[in-house]
Amino acid sequence: MTHKKLRRCIQEKTSKAQTSGSNSRHASTLTKPKSYSSEHQKSLPLTMPRKSSLGASSQALRKTLSPRNTPAEASMKKSPNKALSVTGISPSKTTHPNIAPSCLKKILPDHLQGPYPTVDSGDLEYVMTSLGRKVVLGRGNNGEVLLMRRHSDGTLLAVKRLCNKRFRIKYMLQELAAMQAVSSCPFFPKLFGVVDNSSFAQEFLGDESTNHAVNFAAARFTYGLLTAREWLYVCRDIAEGLKALHRTGWVHNDLHVGNAMLCPRPSGSKVGWTAKIIDLGLAYPLQNLPPAYKLTHEEKQCYYQMRKQVAPEIVEGKTQFSTKSDIYSLGKLFLDIAFNSSSLHGLRHLGLACMIRSPAHRPTLSSVLKKLDGLCSKMAKSKLPPLPPP
Repeated sequence: MTHKKLRRCIQEKTSKAQTSGSNSRHASTLTKPKSYSSEHQKSLPLTMPRKSSLGASSQALRKTLSPRNTPAEASMKKSPNKALSVTGISPSKTTHPNIAPSCLKKILPDHLQGPYPTVDSGDLEYVMTSLGRKVVLGRGNNGEVLLMRRHSDGTLLAVKRLCNKRFRIKYMLQELAAMQAVSSCPFFPKLFGVVDNSSFAQEFLGDESTNHAVNFAAARFTYGLLTAREWLYVCRDIAEGLKALHRTGWVHNDLHVGNAMLCPRPSGSKVGWTAKIIDLGLAYPLQNLPPAYKLTHEEKQCYYQMRKQVAPEIVEGKTQFSTKSDIYSLGKLFLDIAFNSSSLHGLRHLGLACMIRSPAHRPTLSSVLKKLDGLCSKMAKSKLPPLPPP
């Protein structure tokens, strides 16, 4: 082909591209829908697939998955309007059958398969503060926990919504699997069900009259909230819950005072409080643990300063997470509670024993519980005043 013919061919293709582009822009201006006003957006129902809603469109689900065409993405393309929940099915408001997330079966390992209960997003409403803001129970790197109310019976729920768009489905289903593994244990919140492809509802562990929940981190700075004896009992609850989690073949990997919640005990109990472990977002089954950390020197120093509950063998990358690393985190929780308290010196010594640098020399949870039982019985014989704030 000569230079003149080549130049003429390029000019023809350029003119065609410009013509088609102008036509498409003209067509888009003709068919552009009317935008909602701000007042209209405020009145939209919860199930509308907009950004602030719990519902999610099929396009959001595709962005959550990998950029390649996965089996789940292909199934969503066939039915783009069925992305209200993880299953692609709108469940009943009164009964919530166990439905396995069939659109995700082919891309998840066996230990993440359901079935999981579901909660209808149309039956939920946000609980607002006196200033008209949503009640946020907690917020972290991977998401936030909002307080919501179920229309059908008025039950308050803690709805966890994950924000990691790339891996939120995998992380959520892994946390659901861990919660179902300890569903019969009273030291973990009850799972109500999946709301959509990025959120699920669980038991609200707080005061329903004030919409306020208290964790160990906040309770230890509240003078008179718990006595020394009550602190020993709630620490025993956490140790008992951790033992139940290990018995099912899971490790928590993120236990600290912020992930231990206080709940009022039923009337007639020895003490006024019980405790429950929350946030199984980093929990892993012992048969499928993540690889050991490979941290730089600066990252290791950051862990030692900011995340002191992580065992040193994990920070140094010598081994994977284990039951022994969870016991180390439990010991750090004991130290935080017993800090600067003469009446809890026994709990402090137990925490130091759990934080021995060598994992092989750390006590088992059975011996920890036995030691806590001895401290509780000893404390019951003496009447001590409430602990002063640290």
